Amino acid sequence: MTRAFSVQPEAADEANEAFNWYENQQPGLGGEFYRELVRGFEFVLENPLLARVAYRGLRKRKLVRFPYLIVYQVTNAEVSVVSVFHGARNPVIWKHRAAK
Repeated sequence: MTRAFSVQPEAADEANEAFNWYENQQPGLGGEFYRELVRGFEFVLENPLLARVAYRGLRKRKLVRFPYLIVYQVTNAEVSVVSVFHGARNPVIWKHRAAK
C-alpha cells in the first residue's frame, strides 16, 4: 500500500534548526544530517508499521548516526511526521502533538 507522506510545520522547523546547528559546528555536517534524515523518512515511508506505537498512535524511529528521532503517525492514507526530535530532550514536547 502506498501512503502519502507529509512533514508537519513544527517538524520541518525542528529539522531546519538541527541542520543549522550541525552546519555551524562543521561545514558540511548539516548536509550529512539532512541526508541521514531523508534516509530515515524513506525508511519510515517504506516500513511505517515496523516501529511500535510509542504514545497515542505516534511511532518513532531513531536516526542511525545522529541522536534524533523521527516521530510520526500512520493512517491508511498517510504517514505524517509530527516531530524531528533530539533524543535527549523532554518527550512532552512531541507527545502533546498526538492530539492534533
